[in-house]
Amino acid sequence: MCRSMQRIDINSASNYESAVTKHSDIEVSIDFERNILSGTTTITLESREAQGVAELVLDTSLLEIHRVFVSDSPARWDLKPLVEPNGRPLHITLDNVYSLGETFTVDFQTKPNSTGLQWFKPGQTDDKKYPFMFSQCEPVHARSIFPCQDTPSIKTTFTIRISSVLPVVASGVPEHDLVFPLVNDISEAKIYTFQQTVPISNYLFSIASGNLVGAQITPRSYLYCAPGDLEACKAELQPDLEAIMASAEKLIYEYPWPWYNLVILPKSFHLGGMENPVFNFYSATVISGDRENISVVAHEFAHSYSGNLVTNASWEHFWLNEGWTVYIERHILRELRGEDERTFHSIVGWQDLLYGIESYGGDQSPSTRLVLDFEGQRPDDVMSKISYEKGYTFLCYLESILGQKEWLRFVPHYFKTFFCKSVDSSQFKSCLFDFYASDAEAISILERVDWEAWYHKPGAPPKPNFQCKLYDDCIQLTNRWTNLSTQSMYRPSPQDMRGWTVAQILVFLDTLIRSPNQIPLDYVKQLESVYGLAKSKNLEVISRYLRVALRANDRDAIEPTRKVLAETGRMKFVRPLFECLIAVDGKIASETFQELKDFYHPTCVRLIENVLHGKGLLQA
Repeated sequence: MCRSMQRIDINSASNYESAVTKHSDIEVSIDFERNILSGTTTITLESREAQGVAELVLDTSLLEIHRVFVSDSPARWDLKPLVEPNGRPLHITLDNVYSLGETFTVDFQTKPNSTGLQWFKPGQTDDKKYPFMFSQCEPVHARSIFPCQDTPSIKTTFTIRISSVLPVVASGVPEHDLVFPLVNDISEAKIYTFQQTVPISNYLFSIASGNLVGAQITPRSYLYCAPGDLEACKAELQPDLEAIMASAEKLIYEYPWPWYNLVILPKSFHLGGMENPVFNFYSATVISGDRENISVVAHEFAHSYSGNLVTNASWEHFWLNEGWTVYIERHILRELRGEDERTFHSIVGWQDLLYGIESYGGDQSPSTRLVLDFEGQRPDDVMSKISYEKGYTFLCYLESILGQKEWLRFVPHYFKTFFCKSVDSSQFKSCLFDFYASDAEAISILERVDWEAWYHKPGAPPKPNFQCKLYDDCIQLTNRWTNLSTQSMYRPSPQDMRGWTVAQILVFLDTLIRSPNQIPLDYVKQLESVYGLAKSKNLEVISRYLRVALRANDRDAIEPTRKVLAETGRMKFVRPLFECLIAVDGKIASETFQELKDFYHPTCVRLIENVLHGKGLLQA
């Protein structure tokens, strides 16, 4: 049997077990001169204690608290000392037991080093004209933007009012025109209001403000980006979007928000995408000119269900967010591009899982379990692709033993059962058993599952039986390259990759990177002269090509690597490129980081600082 799951979120200091946020009214002004937000949050609660509550504890980090009110009366409050990694809890004392209808209002101000916000001067933006700011709250950074119960187990509706001199998007349905006029005067601030009537966790709160233009690209979607990028973004994203949405709806149920909008952020955004409701945030690297990043859009849209509607109760159960999302993403790929495409990405994901396990300490590391343990650690430092792919593998395993037809009956049931709720791994198991309670054969199958091993055993799970010629072709070409020698009969040819997708090229390069047989420098040059990889406009391709080149100690790759590092803050590219650059020239790597650190997101900065510290290239 599966051991019982604790329902306590150790990453929150709030007393959410006693009182639950039901509605949050946030009103802030954006100050681009001082890089701060200032304003108020007003919280409406529901008590979970029969005898009522006399104190409210909220999570904060790097916030200034000015005043606190209970309804309209000043309240006693105390901002407690810093306790890493959870920040400084704000204790608000009531003179009476909380009664229904009372609200808590906190006047606050962020600090310029807020971990949940990134600020750009005009010169750091894509068009170099106006400043830009955006938020990234997942997993525990909402508390650095406003006082809240910063745990995914709490869900709240929102009213959001933002004052800014530049256009604003936020995680709610806008109460203003969906298309912004062109920016030509930033002398006067405007108020932008958003309503979020579907309860969401605080980590899904979002805000971005800058020189944004928008255009409607489907009947229920708008696209936002810098003015000069609009046509390229439309060409990249418009053709597949409705089909992506329809595929997910067919699998689960109708999309629950009135709009699904996409926001292309400046190039320093450190993630591929972030599933903020109504307005998904995307990395500029998704716009590659070849429509080959469809899986990123499928993934972020899938989060509309797994994560945004049905949410992991705490970050230990992160696999429930991401494993389900990868499952939906690959279902979409199968619907749009066939079974081979789904299988191909599943095999790639399995290889990523093995690589992730190795990177996070190997088969015995607690960080490689499905159900994680964050005691004394920052979730940012433990959460990884392992949860995505190990979670996906587990769901595929359940599908295989129950049969696809039976499993697909369960999928919408799961999302209906936990609609607008948070769920942990034991509840997922119970839901599965409850659904098949009248099916003795299914119950017998589920009882034979080693739930303890799947949830808590570190390392790789049993290998799925994935077979795909598209993938095998990539490995065969890699093997030819890693066995290249003067005696070899094989000579690289442009025909080697004829008809290949970008995803196949990535597998070829990834396998070269991971191969113990390093290809010689002379042959690295042929990757460019024969295949033209260095000329690719897709950063997925060019970043991997540069890693292969740096691994062969190709110093000609140093400047192109520095150029890429100056063009993107996406951690998927930044960290491995820095690691490879360090191996070739640590001094240049350290200097490059010092030049670019103001360009990167705070989470990315901390990650690269850790890498440089580990190599003795940065003073603690």
